[in-house]
Amino acid sequence: MKQLLGKTIWIVLLSLVVIVFVLIYGVERSHIFSTVDSIPFLTYDEKASNNQYMAHEWNVINGIVMFENKPVFKSDAPDIYPFVWDGKQDLIFIDVPSEIESSIDTQSPIQKTFVRPKTPLSIQRILRPGLHIQISITDHGNHTQATAEYYGYKHDKYTLRPNLEDYKNAVLIRPLDAIEIEATTYVYFQFAWLENNTNLKFGVVEGKLSKNLLDWRVITDDIGFQETGKGSNCVVCQDKLWFSLLDGSLYSISVKKGIIQKHKTVEEALTLGAENNTQAELYRFQNALLARRFIPGEPACTILVIENNKITNRIEVDKDFVTMFHSDKKSMYYQLEDGMRDPRNWFLPLS
Repeated sequence: MKQLLGKTIWIVLLSLVVIVFVLIYGVERSHIFSTVDSIPFLTYDEKASNNQYMAHEWNVINGIVMFENKPVFKSDAPDIYPFVWDGKQDLIFIDVPSEIESSIDTQSPIQKTFVRPKTPLSIQRILRPGLHIQISITDHGNHTQATAEYYGYKHDKYTLRPNLEDYKNAVLIRPLDAIEIEATTYVYFQFAWLENNTNLKFGVVEGKLSKNLLDWRVITDDIGFQETGKGSNCVVCQDKLWFSLLDGSLYSISVKKGIIQKHKTVEEALTLGAENNTQAELYRFQNALLARRFIPGEPACTILVIENNKITNRIEVDKDFVTMFHSDKKSMYYQLEDGMRDPRNWFLPLS
């Protein structure tokens, strides 16, 4: 009787452990990110006399575009300088000559910030309205040192030294992205190291900055794919690091578990049967990942909206027409024209 009772207790305990494991694993696997109703974008008409940049809305619930012509900023500068836009009210203009700054005029409530890259290995991100960050690899003889510098309503600066002592000859290659979640800043770097003195590998390390405390965690020490040339485009979205490679392939790495996944379906949707693969641009608006790929040698491109690992909206541009899809059904169709109606020239947000 005692043996039977003891066996029953062990079975019950084991069942509870299994149930708890399934619940925890299931919750993580089935986590659903909030979706967006619309995605803003900017247009610029080179033929217009006032050099005005206008905001419009891509309604991703219905799969249609509303050309609203909301003024965002105008520039009398002869060149278009790079900028980061959060899709709302913050703009970071990068490396604009000081004598040109006064020629860029924003419309209220748009806030503009001019930033000089600290090094060639610098990125700028908008963490929240009024707060920006620049992440830079500084080197200075220390190949595992970087800086994080805030702009906006605070101007803190931090020296970043990720713990990579377990990796032989580890060096930081480049900053990948920076985001803010519940007042905590997360920064991501790619690093290289040597396995067995000869095998070059690439990894990703995450820094978590909260209340002046900085914690480091290696997400993966082997991303599983090779970087060439200028490297991949990369953004963090939906708890994943997304990498768009020069050969047209698209990978993601789970921030929490370091699981690497190749997204063949997205690659095929971006390619549209083109023989030559090119690197896709990656953007982010809240929890929506945006990917745009230009077809080489053709006046064509594809733009995808990816939410919760699914392509929810798609735009296809050929030499004559623009076709929009929502949930894989045609939702809008119009003749391609120069200016704001050409999705190849849209400025997409990175928030």
